[in-house]
Amino acid sequence: MKNKILLIIVIIAAVVRFFGLGQFPNGFNGDEAGQGYMAYSILTTGRDEWGKILPIFPRGFGDFKSPVYSYLTIPSVAILGLTVEAVRFPAAILGILTVLVVYFLSKELFNDKIGLWSSFLIAISPWHIQISRTAFEANAGILFFSLGLLFFLKWLKNGQNLPLVSLFWGLTLYTYDAYKFFMGIFIFSTILLYRKKL
Repeated sequence: MKNKILLIIVIIAAVVRFFGLGQFPNGFNGDEAGQGYMAYSILTTGRDEWGKILPIFPRGFGDFKSPVYSYLTIPSVAILGLTVEAVRFPAAILGILTVLVVYFLSKELFNDKIGLWSSFLIAISPWHIQISRTAFEANAGILFFSLGLLFFLKWLKNGQNLPLVSLFWGLTLYTYDAYKFFMGIFIFSTILLYRKKL
């Protein structure tokens, strides 16, 4: 029964994130266009807009982009072309995956019932829907941080998955600038709290 409920929640999350993805929110802003063009440039030339080959931090016009979203956009631009839908597609996928991760994270912390409620609430959360329908890097950070936290909790229980914790928390650092500050404090605090087990 819980699997059917979770499936319904994921379907709801997918519908509200994909319906009219190219039209809503209205307006394709400069940051989104920059992400799309960066992905297109790397796809077609292997270089960013300034000619650097496969950059770790792609340089746009007037800024340096966090690389995770730019690179995640390449497959959708390759398949769908350089369109609004293609640029926003990874955000919708990341949002749906976050709904699933929130279920498993809440289940790990509490129980199945709270996991289902938590995933449902984030599936219909206007705040999360908004960032899951626009090409902004913060959405990737939420997913990767949550995955790292999920595997960290599992590591506390059974001593496994520490490389996955490192992978996902490491990727979080490359998703959005605010995470560089947040993750430094968070990881330092975590090391202090769990230094004996580490």
